[in-house]
Amino acid sequence: MEAVRIQTDGTVKNGHRTVHIKKKLGEAVLFIAQGQGGPWRVVFDKPEGNPFTPGSINVPQGSFKSSGPPKASAALRSYRYTVYDDNGNPKDDPDVDVE
Repeated sequence: MEAVRIQTDGTVKNGHRTVHIKKKLGEAVLFIAQGQGGPWRVVFDKPEGNPFTPGSINVPQGSFKSSGPPKASAALRSYRYTVYDDNGNPKDDPDVDVE
């Protein structure tokens, strides 16, 4: 499992902007709201689609949420996503690489 640390301002911490997971191992991404940041909504809303089953991942304030493993139909590629705040404002757009 790879960790993505979402800072209190909604940006993803440097060093976590692109994470790599292994599809064949069923690895997941753990999205972590640092400090008292959040809640955050992680949405794979770019043209390449969503490699995970839930439509969006809701990360509670000061807590964490797992993506679950990539779905069987997920292609091996990079997937961009957007971190939204509680009001629907986009805060950041990092990547998950499914290998």
